Amino acid sequence: MKLLLSLLVVANVLLFGWFRGWMAPFGGDGRDPGRIERQVEPERLRIVPGPRAGPGPAGGDARAGSADSAATSGAPAIASSPPVPLPPPPSPPSPAALGVVLRAAGCAEIGPMSEQDAVRVQVMLDAVVQDLVVTTQRAEGITSWWVYVAPSSGDVARRVADLRERGVSDLYVMPDGQWKGAISFGLFRQEELAVALQKTIAQKGVRNVRVAPRGPSAGRITLQVRPIGDALIAELPKLRTAMPEAIARPCASRG
Repeated sequence: MKLLLSLLVVANVLLFGWFRGWMAPFGGDGRDPGRIERQVEPERLRIVPGPRAGPGPAGGDARAGSADSAATSGAPAIASSPPVPLPPPPSPPSPAALGVVLRAAGCAEIGPMSEQDAVRVQVMLDAVVQDLVVTTQRAEGITSWWVYVAPSSGDVARRVADLRERGVSDLYVMPDGQWKGAISFGLFRQEELAVALQKTIAQKGVRNVRVAPRGPSAGRITLQVRPIGDALIAELPKLRTAMPEAIARPCASRG
């Protein structure tokens, strides 16, 4: 037992001497003072600034700095592409091309446009096209249907006298407003009654009798005209020049 205690004391003394460096002459040293000598010297470190954002002295900007950094690191530089211009709006077809399409359809739609412009279109077409059939496309808010003859540059009194000679006496001349000079034959709640009167007056030799919807919210309207002839096709570019909204196209349906 005494021997064991003596060995433990000797071992502790040797271990203590190892850590204190007493065993260095014999090839043993528990310390490592060289680690301190091998430390990186902080006073020799330098921080290199990166590329600055914003305009540079030669008119460059942050994108140039990014490109230089990408070139240094080996990454591909991203170049900004110029904006792609929008394509121009399609130009309207030439009168010749439009004439071919309208002749094939047999009917032309003009509009949509305001009621006042619709009256002007009818007056211009009636002056150059004989026996032109004009119908008005249905609109929302219709409260009645009007049978009439559009205004013209002719003598209104003479037109009224001619109508009375043909047996059409129930009429009224519009005195003012955009419809000044138009001849009205009546308003009807049902479209069928208005169309029936239109046909009756037309059978008496009266030309260009129209039926149009009326109402507080009838809104913009589209005219359907036929037949399609050279005189009508030649007049369409003039209509478009005078009224940009008077756009002609083939009828969607033959109503």
